[in-house]
Amino acid sequence: MQYAGIELREVNGKYYFEDLDLASTHDKKGPNEALRDKFVARHELKISKSRKDPSWGALIPPEHAAPYREKYTNSYAPIGALECMAWHTHDHASLFTRAGLYIYTTQPYDLHLEKYKTLESVWRSWGLFVDISIKDAWWYPGRTPLLVIAQEPIELEK
Repeated sequence: MQYAGIELREVNGKYYFEDLDLASTHDKKGPNEALRDKFVARHELKISKSRKDPSWGALIPPEHAAPYREKYTNSYAPIGALECMAWHTHDHASLFTRAGLYIYTTQPYDLHLEKYKTLESVWRSWGLFVDISIKDAWWYPGRTPLLVIAQEPIELEK
């Protein structure tokens, strides 16, 4: 089965964004800084200086932020529609900017199709771009896909 241009791996009736052949070419868990630097350079990204916590809070359009923002803080809670952004999704995450727009990346383990569809639905309903790549991942590529949620499209390698 394919979704988002990626061949999925089926395990016990669930479909995962994993490529075990690619995973076997990397040293298990951990970042590959060269792959990260290549991704950052290719997309001309800069590390964000946002103080939002967690960093995906910077992407929430202002008109939708109130239910998720903790009063008088820069902290956001993964509740309601954003329950899908709980800690297991917000794993190995980075927030970048390009031309004043935010690009959030996360590389969660065990991301299955249904969870990804939920993420897509929530963020796209707010006008954001959501995409996924196995090949662009830099944290244990093949096992942790690169999930991108951005205020502008980012072209990912499929």
